[in-house]
Amino acid sequence: MTMDRIKAYVTRKTKGLGSLAWAIVIVLGVMSVAVYSLAAGPMRDSDDALNKALGSFTGNAKTSQLFVSAQGLDKPASYLASIRTYGWKNREELIIDASVDSVRSLDASGAATTKRSSFSAVLAISEELTGKRVLVAVDPRVADAIPEQGVAKVRLIVKPQGATAALVIDEVIEPTNAVGAAQVAVNMPVPSAVPLHRAPVESATAPSISELSDYHGAPGTTITANGVRFGAAQGASWISCGGVHATVISWSASRIVFQVPAGMTKAGYIGVVVGGVPSNGIYFEPFDEPVLTSITPKDGAPGSAVTLRGRNFGPAQAGWVTFAGSTATVLSWSDSAIQVLVPRGVTSGYAGVVTHGMTSNGILFAPYGLPLVTSFDRRLMGPGDVVTIHGRGISAQSSMVALGGTLITPRDSGPGWISFEVPDNAHSGYLGVVQRDGRTSNGLWACVAPKMQSLSHWWAAPGSTITLTGRGFSGSSGYQVFIGRARAEVVSWSATQITARVPNVSGPGYVGVGTPAACSNGLSLLVVDPGHVSGVSATNVKAGDQLTISGSGFGSAASYKAALFGGASCSVVSWNDSAVTLIVPASASSGYVGVSSHGACTNGVWVNVRP
Repeated sequence: MTMDRIKAYVTRKTKGLGSLAWAIVIVLGVMSVAVYSLAAGPMRDSDDALNKALGSFTGNAKTSQLFVSAQGLDKPASYLASIRTYGWKNREELIIDASVDSVRSLDASGAATTKRSSFSAVLAISEELTGKRVLVAVDPRVADAIPEQGVAKVRLIVKPQGATAALVIDEVIEPTNAVGAAQVAVNMPVPSAVPLHRAPVESATAPSISELSDYHGAPGTTITANGVRFGAAQGASWISCGGVHATVISWSASRIVFQVPAGMTKAGYIGVVVGGVPSNGIYFEPFDEPVLTSITPKDGAPGSAVTLRGRNFGPAQAGWVTFAGSTATVLSWSDSAIQVLVPRGVTSGYAGVVTHGMTSNGILFAPYGLPLVTSFDRRLMGPGDVVTIHGRGISAQSSMVALGGTLITPRDSGPGWISFEVPDNAHSGYLGVVQRDGRTSNGLWACVAPKMQSLSHWWAAPGSTITLTGRGFSGSSGYQVFIGRARAEVVSWSATQITARVPNVSGPGYVGVGTPAACSNGLSLLVVDPGHVSGVSATNVKAGDQLTISGSGFGSAASYKAALFGGASCSVVSWNDSAVTLIVPASASSGYVGVSSHGACTNGVWVNVRP
């Protein structure tokens, strides 16, 4: 059992709910179309945007998170965690519902690191997990030591799957009451393969593995371990793979190439033992990743038999098949083909194989009789846009549209299509349909961006404020305002207006609003400070006279700068940051005198023109 063995599902109690709550229930049902990807990791045949979205799916405030965000984490990491359990979600598959009260990353020595460690990605996961309600897989060896309801200290493995990560408990720390970090380091049990070395991390003698070339592979696979203090030659040193000696191909002080031994039959730790001193252990799965290539038929009805074909399933069943998060009954299992019964009550969504705790890619499966969304005509959409969804079994008379958790009444429909208008309160998420009988389609990921309509000024000086007017600004959490390539400080925010402070940039650029998933359109803004006029050398002049404008911030002369007399451009005699001398034009009449830059003008001083 590893952390990937999480059966994703979303359950909701509906007894006594009103119509609004029922609507929420239905929406959450639509969101379950991505459940397989949550259970089985990123799907190689799906959009990157969909994979990135998995880390933010939380169901509702009271529902355990299926996955946590794992941006920047590229290999399994170990943590010392204090957890509070609320009962088994699936006792047979050893999936427990828990919240993380506290968590610390474990360095190579097994001692707790501080939050100031340089391992920023590892520590970001620590912050992500703290206080979260999560679903965790439990290693069978320690399942009996986990209280069904209570508090325990455990070692938590976080295994990245693209932008998300799943969790597994593989050791229980004794005693389970609160202890200090130093005591934890002493009491920490050794892993099944290589014990975590208890010497200080600064030790000049202990070997240390920093990374493996891969973190899964069948026996016979060639793996490279990189690290330090392995020794120039192998000698009596050895590589441990789940406690089994590995065949070494090459050995140097910082790099060892070896083969996964046939004796490593279950997931465990790989480490180096040099002169009797063990290194840290790195989690490894001795299996090839399952690959799903086809499902026949692709629209089998619930209860019917279908065949999944691919490779690396294993000669005998060591996992399960899931259809949109529902587990299927297995009829037969081989390394390249699995026959199952389509689960009753299954919705359209992704099907895949989980074996040895590893997940295949997903293939879209749409049971006959259920609505199926195949495409829509806008991958990026904004408030007010009309979007058309194409698919099977959908119509405006029998279906509602669901977008990012928002139910929308359709505008129109025809054979195989349905259209809707994106509302102002819509957010990026899964786009699908919900039939009025409660049955849901699959969902396709859609990006929703705010829509900019106008700016309060066409130019602004650095440090001044500018107001953006538009639609879809309601989800301010994680939203940012950009002017040019610089982020602007937000002064105030509402659903239709944002006031921002202009950053210290210059020149023309675009103003836009960025969300965690997409960016709005941009409106042009000139960021310029033309300066300030404090006075003039004379207030009564005649044509041909020289007139000096005094002030500050004029800068140096340039083609985009001008001296103005009554709105007309003048010939310039001299120009510097604090004074501009011009010649009063023959056509000049009394008016304001000032300076412009990129067409943006300073204040003006009135000057009379005499005959």
